[in-house]
Amino acid sequence: MFAPTPSYLTTSLRPGAVCPDGEAFPNLTDSAWFVPGASMGRAGARGFSLIELLAVISVIAVLAAIIFSAVGHIRQTAQTATCASNLRQLGGGMFLYVNDNSGRFPDSHNQPKSGVTWFWDACILSMLGDATESTRLSYSKELPPYSDILYCPADAYERDPAKADIPRSYSLNPVLINYVSGSAPPEFSGYGADSEPNKGMRIDSLINPARTAMLVEKHQTLNTYNSGSHFVGAGELATHGETVNILFCDGSVRNVEAPKTRSEAVANYLKN
Repeated sequence: MFAPTPSYLTTSLRPGAVCPDGEAFPNLTDSAWFVPGASMGRAGARGFSLIELLAVISVIAVLAAIIFSAVGHIRQTAQTATCASNLRQLGGGMFLYVNDNSGRFPDSHNQPKSGVTWFWDACILSMLGDATESTRLSYSKELPPYSDILYCPADAYERDPAKADIPRSYSLNPVLINYVSGSAPPEFSGYGADSEPNKGMRIDSLINPARTAMLVEKHQTLNTYNSGSHFVGAGELATHGETVNILFCDGSVRNVEAPKTRSEAVANYLKN
């Protein structure tokens, strides 16, 4: 029932054997046909050489470096954008406060009816109300609840354990309250000519709101809600790469190159 097997398929493949058509069978031990150690089913197969493996590893390392760099850049961009959004919301709250406070910025220390001292951040949050209330516990029952808009995600400074859940990443331009103290630089006082020392100046006294900072990033261990470093100093460290986010008195938020010196900061934005 089956066709007979051709005789040439049963011919021994010994060296010198001849095919039925008169051609000699190839010598399978010849180096051109046979690789020692390779199976007959995969004649000629071999592994990667050391140089080839090193080349592949190098390519993978380069690709990984590119990917990690891209991910880091995306993360930094997202943090900068979130920070700018925070500042815009805080700016909105500040303008509401100024409107209700006879056109003046908050004082250095504000004492409403509760008798508790409020800094600028508490004054702003009191205007925003439940719309920005965080799930975190408030630092004091007399103060408005803490809000996450006070915190920049790029702020990696650790706070005191007692205040670790109420970090603040921004500080007020001291020029806006005619800041005067024993440690205050002279550049920070005298600009609010219509205000007493440490009293909020009138917003209509601003000469160039688009160039006068309202809030500046200040990532620092002591900077926490309604306490600590609530006024920004000149020449703060960069917070987003080599830049810093600033809320200006016209309501705009700009990401600018961080100043290197106090005089540079004063000339750029810490002045009226």
